[in-house]
Amino acid sequence: MLYSEPLFRPPAEADSLIVQVSEGCAYNRCLFCPMYKGKDFRVHSPAEIAAHLRKLDIAFGPDHTRVFLADGDALVMDTADFLAAMAQVCSAFPMVRRFSAYGSVFSLAAKTVDDLLKLKAAGLRT
Repeated sequence: MLYSEPLFRPPAEADSLIVQVSEGCAYNRCLFCPMYKGKDFRVHSPAEIAAHLRKLDIAFGPDHTRVFLADGDALVMDTADFLAAMAQVCSAFPMVRRFSAYGSVFSLAAKTVDDLLKLKAAGLRT
């Protein structure tokens, strides 16, 4: 299986390659959002991400310029780990120029300005 279901991505990312760097949502208590109910949150290890990227390359080929880093609230990851995951993606898919991910207000507020600048410099846009 390529992905841990259910899998969601914003409509604007319909043409993006989805790379699952985490599962579920770290907060997962929003009354209006049932997307990740019943799915425990966890961050994937670098080895899991590498294995996932190999499967994605076989299934979808290498020619991707946009990547959505899933699941819900992937930005809760430690910034260094998130940047390392982005680097893994760029190594596997060298044409990637833009990343996006879901991030809660709590996860974004926990990032320093330096963290956010590093993420932007690495290609994170939304």
